[in-house]
Amino acid sequence: MTENRRRYVCHLKSEYWKAIRKERKALDNNQCVQCRTTEDLTVHHITYDRFGKEDINDLITLCKVCHVNIHKQERKENVKNY
Repeated sequence: MTENRRRYVCHLKSEYWKAIRKERKALDNNQCVQCRTTEDLTVHHITYDRFGKEDINDLITLCKVCHVNIHKQERKENVKNY
């Protein structure tokens, strides 16, 4: 596991992450901001600029399906910009 991945995994287990994740979900009415489902929710980083000290606006609530789709789109855009 790379050092960055290790830091990321550790952060996701932190009390700070648990609290801000809960707050973001509540702000998004405990539903995916894209499809409005309330099933299989996760919190997505819009930016990693403040990783470990995220601002609530750095995050959005997504269901797992929409989260996967966002990452697929990001990968496509990264390839285009390469």
